Amino acid sequence: MNSYDEFLAGNRHDDIVLFLSEHVVDEHSAIRNRALSVETGCVLTISGTRAQQIVEAAIGMGPMAFAKKAMGTRVHVDRELKDAACPSGRTDHETEFILAFSEAENQAVGGLYAQGPVIHAYTQCSCGALAADKWVADAPTETGVQPGSSVPVEEK
Repeated sequence: MNSYDEFLAGNRHDDIVLFLSEHVVDEHSAIRNRALSVETGCVLTISGTRAQQIVEAAIGMGPMAFAKKAMGTRVHVDRELKDAACPSGRTDHETEFILAFSEAENQAVGGLYAQGPVIHAYTQCSCGALAADKWVADAPTETGVQPGSSVPVEEK
């Protein structure tokens, strides 16, 4: 299992994952050369110690600043972190990038956090809109925002 798959399974809490669409990252860039190629762009799994610098270079702001701006709106983010819905509901827009981190299961916090490790994902659409989603990694039942919705399952 590679670091990306380990992250998706909720096993790499010190790392972040950054998806960059093929429209955002040049095919000859240093970032793309270090990333896992996927059909719509590339995915980087970055150690937390290097995340600030790499994310800032890739998207123009630090990870926490981006997350704070995006967390006010909820949309469905693909569980493999390769795509997300546009917050405006448009289907002709594309995901520019997704930034994700995970938190370990935490019984004391309750809610989603008591069900297992939680993936937090923040996205930017090609129209510039920002949004977020979160879900339990490898959950037996779906959590988070589902396709076509803006309300997390656990809040319905």
